[in-house]
Amino acid sequence: MGIFGSFEDGGVWQKAPLRVGRNSVAYCAACSGAPSFGGLRFANPPYDSEPEWPLWPLWPLKGHQKGHQTRNPQPETGFTLVSAIFLLVVLAALGAFLVKVSGLQHASAELDVQSARAYQAARAGIEWGAQQALDPGNISGSALPPCPASPTSLSLAGTLAGFSVSVTCSSTTTTEANRDIGLYVVTATASSGTVGSPSYVERQLTATLSKCKDPTAPAPAYACG
Repeated sequence: MGIFGSFEDGGVWQKAPLRVGRNSVAYCAACSGAPSFGGLRFANPPYDSEPEWPLWPLWPLKGHQKGHQTRNPQPETGFTLVSAIFLLVVLAALGAFLVKVSGLQHASAELDVQSARAYQAARAGIEWGAQQALDPGNISGSALPPCPASPTSLSLAGTLAGFSVSVTCSSTTTTEANRDIGLYVVTATASSGTVGSPSYVERQLTATLSKCKDPTAPAPAYACG
């Protein structure tokens, strides 16, 4: 037969139909001294058989405990917040480092370009000084040409317009037989920017030149043979 028994299972009272023998009577689980089958207690004998199996499984209700209802655990957000702040700090530091490196690379590339231009400006000063000292047009006649005024400042155009060029010259002369030999040292210094600033560049070139004239040789070159 089917009856309903009230009993306590896991701290929660429940009701469920039970299948027992024909001479058995179901009692509550709190009955003392009664035989127990599968967690159920029955009245003392007489009974002629054990409960018919399987008994209905009885489990504590989920999410409950005796006397109160359980709460869902709240997620721990403190550690996540600290991790997020740490990550932001690291990313900010990395970004600042990359910006600084990029700026240094840009400045270095700009200095390389300016250094190349300074070299060309100084070379222009050397060529001008050589033109004056060697006198390819033989303006000085049979005499050795003198050094140009020293120092001489040159003004350049184009991409070299921002550079100041200063040219100096020194000379010595000697005579061997009928030949006059002049030795010239021309120095050209090209610079741009203010001394001491990160953008300041300067290049200096020096050239040693010689010129020989023979007053007894044919004009107008008076070239040494």
